[in-house]
Amino acid sequence: MFKGLVESYINDLKEEDVINFADNDDVYITKEEASIFIKTVKENKEDILNGNGQKYIDDLKDKLSIEAYDELNHLWNKYKKFIG
Repeated sequence: MFKGLVESYINDLKEEDVINFADNDDVYITKEEASIFIKTVKENKEDILNGNGQKYIDDLKDKLSIEAYDELNHLWNKYKKFIG
């Protein structure tokens, strides 16, 4: 059930959504970082929805700021139980 909701959300995800979500947690990310994140998620959504998101987060380590990477890693660990 949650996978379908998450997949629908991924399909509609925009840079502003990512930036606003991060901002709500007092994390600043650039438009470029949001774009990189969205591209990665959309290109790999099936694998991510099967619980294999950590490898994609690890691949983003050198492409995101330390703060953005740490927050993404934290959020994955917090929410993966809903899709994996």
